[in-house]
Amino acid sequence: MTLPISGPWSRVLVYVEPNNYAPQGVAVEPGSGGVYRNNATAKVVLDSSSTSLRLELPLLRIREAPGVQVAVDPKPGADLKAAWLSTSSHPTGTVSLRYRETHVTEWLKEGNARRVTSGAGPSGVLQDPDAPDWGRFWFQDRHSKPVDDGAPLLLEYGAVGSNVGREPTFLVGIWASSPPSSGGVPTERDMVAFYHPSTAKTWFPAASFPFRSNYPYPVTENTQVPKEDKDRIFQPYVNLALKYSLGRWSPFVANDQKLVIVVPVIPHAAPGRNPAKRSQDELEYGLPFRTQSGMSRLLTEVNLYLHQRRYGWPGLKLDDWWGMKKPTGQLLSPADSTGLFTDERPPPKMRRTALATFSSSSPLLNTALTTVNLPPMHYPPHLWGVPDAQNSFQPHWVETWCLDPFLDNTTVQAGEFENNLLSWFHSSQNRRFILANSGTTGGGNPGALYPAIRKLSSVRPRQATTDAKRSAEVWWGPDLRWIGMFCSNPYLSAAADVTSSFPPFMAHPSSDDAHGFMHVLAVGMALHWTGLGRP
Repeated sequence: MTLPISGPWSRVLVYVEPNNYAPQGVAVEPGSGGVYRNNATAKVVLDSSSTSLRLELPLLRIREAPGVQVAVDPKPGADLKAAWLSTSSHPTGTVSLRYRETHVTEWLKEGNARRVTSGAGPSGVLQDPDAPDWGRFWFQDRHSKPVDDGAPLLLEYGAVGSNVGREPTFLVGIWASSPPSSGGVPTERDMVAFYHPSTAKTWFPAASFPFRSNYPYPVTENTQVPKEDKDRIFQPYVNLALKYSLGRWSPFVANDQKLVIVVPVIPHAAPGRNPAKRSQDELEYGLPFRTQSGMSRLLTEVNLYLHQRRYGWPGLKLDDWWGMKKPTGQLLSPADSTGLFTDERPPPKMRRTALATFSSSSPLLNTALTTVNLPPMHYPPHLWGVPDAQNSFQPHWVETWCLDPFLDNTTVQAGEFENNLLSWFHSSQNRRFILANSGTTGGGNPGALYPAIRKLSSVRPRQATTDAKRSAEVWWGPDLRWIGMFCSNPYLSAAADVTSSFPPFMAHPSSDDAHGFMHVLAVGMALHWTGLGRP
């Protein structure tokens, strides 16, 4: 927009409240250093004659999620309409208002994070199979201090405008590494987008499109923890967003890695009346994020939002993240809490992107590997996608992380998944992938899962002499463009519990526990192997 100026002026305030986009605002003032603004995404130009002011203000479909404190803990079945906040002195020693999940879990616990690495070369990833525990792997320890390493933030994406109509609003969890204390405004951004396991579980309330009830802030009973656990009563979708951004992933991000982890939270789709036939919501599960266009739009919106919030700018910390200082009402825009400044910097360009899957989310990644455009159905492409994913997304999607995915009749067939992964991989010399499977998902016989990839790989098997069932293999390709680690569940079972580091290496894990342990091992290995977040 162009605003005429007549004579001296002191301040211009612009506020827009569009139907399909989040409210936006900017304050503009003249000064000796140029034109000042308080919104980093706003482009402001004062013409040479000082008679008009041209203002460009991108509209976003994303905003910070609201938070709420409650006087009495809610009961299962309640819907707080916001993320549950609480005040606690644990674990930093100071009283703070934060997402309650960070107070009732161990996700902020400072300690040793142990990640499997290829530091000894890919053939050395697996060490002595007869060792009682961690001696079976080549590993690297890192001192993890979550309160300093980065910060989580909950966002709402989609129907965040003044007229939501029949559009959904998705919860999105992100975690961003702490920016450097000095240096310039970032010009590039690396992101990992993670498809979480299916929410078709009893502790996730089912919801029907457009998901206005039972999602994303209901309170339920957490049957996965003991009854005396502080997190027994919880918000399952909030827990999911934070578990896979902060709890399971952030401890392994190295100090010199600068990246953002993005977790779109997908609601439990309500089944139809006929149990033999999937409902429309079940058929559309994972949309719009299971397409390249839909995922590209989300990551673009997150990138612009972070720039608007001036993430990564010198001297700006993450102390207003974590749900801190968050009122129940929405701010005018992220610029409201920012002072005026003259710096005009374009948003960082997307440099490298990785898509990651774990467990039962393999069908979503499988679809993304082959599906560029967003089908209209419930998600109009002009609101939920980008028009040119071939150019705006595909060149930057350089890594795919397969972190103990299920490949079977209930998810996606292994042969189809392998073919799609290799097709994606061979389409660019810049592409890389990582594979990991436990015995729970077929890791005891990985050649049956990925026969074509095995033929292309260098392979080193490991077999215990004391237990015929304790075996593992590591695969790799030229220039480490791919690496795979596959372990039978006995290989993932320690002789005795080892709890002195994260993740704990437990004796006699259940099939589900071995599956979860392999996922965390694979995350650590992926974050060591990846090129994301590094120069």
